[in-house]
Amino acid sequence: MLARERLSLLVPFVFTLSYAYTVASEFYVAPDGNDANAGTQEAPFATVARARDAVRARKRAGPLPRGGITVWIRGGVYRFDTTLALKREDSGTAGAPIVYRACVGENVVFDGSRPIDATSLQPVEEVTTLARLCPAARGHVLGAVIADESVAEALASSGTRLS
Repeated sequence: MLARERLSLLVPFVFTLSYAYTVASEFYVAPDGNDANAGTQEAPFATVARARDAVRARKRAGPLPRGGITVWIRGGVYRFDTTLALKREDSGTAGAPIVYRACVGENVVFDGSRPIDATSLQPVEEVTTLARLCPAARGHVLGAVIADESVAEALASSGTRLS
């Protein structure tokens, strides 16, 4: 009888373990999340990069679940200081896709711009700069002195915004 009892305990365990590897997995990201969280709906990650890393870890742990993995992104603004790189290792398969998706009815904004403090802008007074401007624009153009070359390069790129 002891062998039969062990078997009855083992069967549900094996079924549960195999079920975990056959159904789709989900991770959640929210602006008020924390990257130290588990990435669940109740305890979401704060960044898409952290969710990507969790997907990578899930893939390393074993085969992708049937149905794949979905990263649900809650509504809000997500600021990116660096590029979010998705590589070959981040791909799923036809039967087990990896999908990043906004939660239904929620507005997700990915913002890679760099804010500029508008109070630092002053009217342009430099004679050579004023000479390059259309006469109608003179007196209406603001400028800022930028000492940090990395900031100057960032401003020269697209995506700069005033805040």
